[in-house]
Amino acid sequence: MKSILDFSRAKREQLPIVLVAAYDALAARILAATEVDAILVGDSVAMVLHGFPSTVHATTEMMCTHVAAVRRGARRRWSWPTCRSSVFAAEKPRRPMPRAR
Repeated sequence: MKSILDFSRAKREQLPIVLVAAYDALAARILAATEVDAILVGDSVAMVLHGFPSTVHATTEMMCTHVAAVRRGARRRWSWPTCRSSVFAAEKPRRPMPRAR
């Protein structure tokens, strides 16, 4: 998909979309070469890569690191963090997710 309007059109026309999670640049690069519509970076990274027992342990710093890595690996694909906002509500100071350089 090329823009948010494509997602809106897919929803309106009840077309399927394909979303896959990635946590690093290599996985993102591989997914970017497929027909995946968007790449998600979820708080599940705390469990999958960091070995925590739940997603509650995902921190803003952890998410920023993985979102930036995915953006570097898949520059032309949609990627965004997916997590419960309550996980980060207690963290101070809050900062925006970084743009990949």
